[in-house]
Amino acid sequence: MANHIRVYREAQAECVTPLTRVRNDRVGAYTLVHCVEDLDEAAATYELWESVNWWYRHLAQFTLEWELSNLSKEEQEAVFPLLRAGDRRQVPVDYYQNET
Repeated sequence: MANHIRVYREAQAECVTPLTRVRNDRVGAYTLVHCVEDLDEAAATYELWESVNWWYRHLAQFTLEWELSNLSKEEQEAVFPLLRAGDRRQVPVDYYQNET
């Protein structure tokens, strides 16, 4: 994360003509968290994985269209590796369960 922030701030500093009159070198990070006692029950009851799938797909699609449209397809796929070009409707959300 620190490297991404450094690259972003370096690019901000090098920018001669910003797209808007506002410069912003602030950054933020967030994570998607589900706190449950029984993951299987939560997945069945609250459509947990469908929600995670929706979140990832929409975040990826927005970011690729509005923030990273200048990248090649290969570079875009590297940024969102779970969003495969073949099937953008479903991402392997079990990946999140296996992350610690």
